[in-house]
Amino acid sequence: MHPLSNIVQDRFDHHKEIAREDVPFNPMVRKMCEANRCGSVGKSWTCPPALASVEELLAGLEKFDRFLIIDKVYELESSYDWKGMMAGAKDFQDRIQNLRNAIRESLSLEDFVILGVGACQVCETCSYANGEPCRFPEKALYSVEAYGIDAMKMMKDAGLKYYNGPNTVTYIGGVFFLSQS
Repeated sequence: MHPLSNIVQDRFDHHKEIAREDVPFNPMVRKMCEANRCGSVGKSWTCPPALASVEELLAGLEKFDRFLIIDKVYELESSYDWKGMMAGAKDFQDRIQNLRNAIRESLSLEDFVILGVGACQVCETCSYANGEPCRFPEKALYSVEAYGIDAMKMMKDAGLKYYNGPNTVTYIGGVFFLSQS
């Protein structure tokens, strides 16, 4: 077990290490992202059209041999609890940022790619809308879906639950890394 697993244990509900080759990339997932159901397309450096193509993103992942799936389940008041979903997404992104810092500090691991959920939330208003460069590229968070990863298939294939019962939402992220790091 990679030391990375120890760092995620207290931050997330579940985690599982898989081979990078087992991560199901599907261009249709990115197409759903581009359909702008979340309303972030064209508003963030971490969303289409600012984001590189899936093919370019995948080329940058070839040097890694492992992916650590992480998830957190959030309770909702109802299946229509939008505020609860957004609060959960924000908490998940904060946990991902804390994980990124812990990886750098505890493991001195610099070469990794960490993915969260939804559009980056580091800045209240992304500089993309003003045509300015990203203010914090070292903190910017990309989503699993923006990378074209089929999260539901990945969870199922890894033996993890995507659906955790009524009135819950499960957020999924992960870390690409080298096993000998």
